[in-house]
Amino acid sequence: MQIAKRGGIGIRSLGTIFRQMDNNGNKKLDIEEFTGALNTFGIFAKVCEVQALMKFFDTNGDGNIGYEEFIRGLRVPLTPRREAMVKQAF
Repeated sequence: MQIAKRGGIGIRSLGTIFRQMDNNGNKKLDIEEFTGALNTFGIFAKVCEVQALMKFFDTNGDGNIGYEEFIRGLRVPLTPRREAMVKQAF
């Protein structure tokens, strides 16, 4: 919701936001970059909450959040109707 408040939640805007959060330019967010990004969006989480969010987003377990992990983590799950349509299409 905080991202949407800042002007959109499309793939292009999410890519821009992710690049802005990636201070060292390695195309991944470490815990410090992620914490700073949360703070920028007005989310001041406790250390244990940030660690839980990192664990949620970091699906490959490398200790960083890659762009694909970031997008997957923000994606809303498919409704049963949409899931059925995707299965039918493929």
